[in-house]
Amino acid sequence: TSPAAPGCAVHGALVEWGGRRLDAIRIEAGPAGYTGRVRFEGRGVVGLRGGRLLSDGRLRVEPGRAAWVLRETEATGAAAQAAEDRSLGSILTLLRGTVEPRDVRVGWVPALPVRVEGWGPVPAATAAIRSP
Repeated sequence: TSPAAPGCAVHGALVEWGGRRLDAIRIEAGPAGYTGRVRFEGRGVVGLRGGRLLSDGRLRVEPGRAAWVLRETEATGAAAQAAEDRSLGSILTLLRGTVEPRDVRVGWVPALPVRVEGWGPVPAATAAIRSP
């Protein structure tokens, strides 16, 4: 959580699979909602699910709602190099029905290459998926 956005939380996930990388940020808005800028470093395709972009480029998430900000790029090997942590199996729920758990190496990184206004570095659960 952040003192700049009381009641809000930010979670991160990094998934690498088949030569592609997906960075995902989930912003959970508190009672006052969330309004701020979200910027990824570097290039890649960026998408938004939930929330809305304001005319000044800031993201608005309504009170009590959540939004995902996603970026797809080429894989860098970051997920495979992340500190392994099998307790982070919760990331597997994002991949349910897509991969076998035995083919996924889960871990964490202390910071994604993204800046979310009102927060410091966004840590992330990671999943490196071995292609069959």
